[in-house]
Amino acid sequence: MKVLFFLFLGILWIQGHPIDNAPIDVATRSMAPRDMGVSTHEDHDKLWFVVNWSKVENVDKTDPILGYKVKIWKVKKVKSTVYASNADGKFVPMEVEALPELDLQKDPSDELTVIDVPADKTEVTYHGMKKKVTYEIAVYAYTAKNKGTSSNKMRIEVEPDKGD
Repeated sequence: MKVLFFLFLGILWIQGHPIDNAPIDVATRSMAPRDMGVSTHEDHDKLWFVVNWSKVENVDKTDPILGYKVKIWKVKKVKSTVYASNADGKFVPMEVEALPELDLQKDPSDELTVIDVPADKTEVTYHGMKKKVTYEIAVYAYTAKNKGTSSNKMRIEVEPDKGD
């Protein structure tokens, strides 16, 4: 019984302490980009955002990281029907529009922009951002042979001004 207890503790220790909790890609032997941040900027009528992340270290010197791919999707809202009670207490159908849930395993099928960033850079600027559009963003490193694991996805949206 003691052996099982220590074996269980050993498994917890190994699984609970990956480097910075970033997944390591077996093919590229590199970690996913982490510490991703997004900042939005506005100058008169022009909107843009800047995406940055921590540099990915590659342990395979024979297949170095060549760069990063930044994927940016314009996520569309989906319509669905919900039922709510009216003043008479009867349930009536109402159509609502909402963003789909953020799926960490599957990429959206919406409009996609991919920006290639050199390996020595950890920042990219996306111009042409629009108000009231939701953007979903992910970053991954790549080598000549492989595509690395994607970072955690983020969503951003710029709300319209109160006068709009």
